[in-house]
Amino acid sequence: MTRITRGTSNVFADLGYADAAERQTKTRLALAVNELLKARKLKQREIAIVLGQPHRQPFRDAVPRPVRAGRAEKP
Repeated sequence: MTRITRGTSNVFADLGYADAAERQTKTRLALAVNELLKARKLKQREIAIVLGQPHRQPFRDAVPRPVRAGRAEKP
């Protein structure tokens, strides 16, 4: 038979992390920031500006397009 053990309110403590309180605080902060950004309905580029982070180009746009007959395909 499988035994189920009720955890605490901090999953990081349940998993044995020494810095469980800090991890839980960071997680709650990240969730709050995500909710605020979601409510503002911003695009990724706008979110990067708000957070002061460089916007990374999507991988598909960073890779050169295939070359046919000496010319790159137009997007």
